[in-house]
Amino acid sequence: MQDIVETVAKNLADLRKSRNLTQGQLAERFSYSDKAISKWEHGETLPDLGTLQQLADFYGVTIDYLTHEPTEDNRKLYSKGPKPTIARRHWFAMALTLVCIFFVATVATVAVYILHAEEELSLWLPFVWAAAGACFSLSCFFTHWRLKNEAVGWWVVTDWAVLTSIYVSMGLYLPNGSGWALWVIYIIGAPVMVGLLLSLRYQGRD
Repeated sequence: MQDIVETVAKNLADLRKSRNLTQGQLAERFSYSDKAISKWEHGETLPDLGTLQQLADFYGVTIDYLTHEPTEDNRKLYSKGPKPTIARRHWFAMALTLVCIFFVATVATVAVYILHAEEELSLWLPFVWAAAGACFSLSCFFTHWRLKNEAVGWWVVTDWAVLTSIYVSMGLYLPNGSGWALWVIYIIGAPVMVGLLLSLRYQGRD
């Protein structure tokens, strides 16, 4: 019996870590305390059968997977395929954030057009900054959800999107178009990107 408990504990811990989830995040998803998750993963207690089935469904495996040694053959035999790791409410929050960002950009564009109709202004510039803001928001979301691959990709995009927004703004509004000569700011992107990647690489885990 103790062997099965230890096997289940190890499998639960490995599956959680493979999804880049902390014990606290998993506890929130299943309405348990992080202490309960810790006890499961250390073999001190086991979840009830219903919760065990929910965990198996969440990870895309069967209960047999949880109770067998994590060999390569057992993984293939008892896996049901990958399950999405982002809850529907999280997708909704992300979509709502993006809509709000571009709504604000639209309002800003209309306001500038009405208040400065006689001036030659680049009305599309707010949308350039909105795109950078959207990339930043997606980076924050994926980082918070501990989806490292997605987070790294979006942080790289955010880095260059922000630099592009700054560059375009300088090119449009510095005297005599002198801002277009300041393309050197893109060199800043390299160390910033390296710093972001290192930060994500060494981000703490349980």
